[in-house]
Amino acid sequence: MDLARASQLDYNIALNLTNYLVKEVEYLPWDSATTNFGFIDDMLSVTAAYGKWKKLVAQRLKPIYEKIGFVGKDSDSHLEKLNRVNVVGWACRTDNQDCLRHSSDLYKQWMDNPSDDPIPPALKRTVVCYAIKHGDELEWNFAFERFQKSNVGTEKDILLSALSCTEKPWILGKYLMLALNTSSGIRKSDSSSVFSSVASNSIGRPIAFDFLRDKWNLIKELHGSSFFAIAKMVKAVTQSLNTRFGLKQLNDFVEMHSSALGTAKRSLQQAIEQTEANVIWMENNFDIVNAWLLRNVS
Repeated sequence: MDLARASQLDYNIALNLTNYLVKEVEYLPWDSATTNFGFIDDMLSVTAAYGKWKKLVAQRLKPIYEKIGFVGKDSDSHLEKLNRVNVVGWACRTDNQDCLRHSSDLYKQWMDNPSDDPIPPALKRTVVCYAIKHGDELEWNFAFERFQKSNVGTEKDILLSALSCTEKPWILGKYLMLALNTSSGIRKSDSSSVFSSVASNSIGRPIAFDFLRDKWNLIKELHGSSFFAIAKMVKAVTQSLNTRFGLKQLNDFVEMHSSALGTAKRSLQQAIEQTEANVIWMENNFDIVNAWLLRNVS
């Protein structure tokens, strides 16, 4: 699909080639495939085509998920372990019910006994994310409490990211506000990561962009001369922006605050260029991809 994205191959051909994935079991081909799936997933995530796209990916993943399973084996090779992490992540992402059930059950066991975490470390990011996504405030609060109490850097990073997986807009808004409050336990240096994680959620993306514009003075006050953090926020929220209206909003924002952006201006110009590329991709390819999905996915 790299060739199709670069306009060197028709998307009809590229999508037809995904048929072979139902027989593929190796890590490297699946890693390449899901990397390319990720871009299309971002582009289609708020369009009418997304339902069929998600169903297509689920169909392609079903045989490999059933083969390697959710639960690992002691005899697994390193590549098999990597393959499971990737496949399980995408299985949950496409609403595989077995994957979601395992994630929910493991997370509930952890909630029932916080001192005995049963979640396999390699799958923790996926398990916590999807338990929170399909859970409620109770699940979110538990993860935030574990984040505040943990002294393990890798676990704090996983929880910080997973907390943005909720589909509750008001919780996402609350999370963004907590990221600006250093007494919440979220370090100033991590606030841009929180923002980036929320922006990677299709529901959180517009919330993050609105928050950036509405709370600009607070964000600037928190980060001061750290233009890198501000640039990271803007690039995160615009990574999947793909409409002319969104592009105009981005240009307006950059123009309005250009005098305060300092060394971040180059990064923001790159964000504009990425958005322009996304818009062009949508104008050139959305109808082709959507028509293929309508023909081939029941």
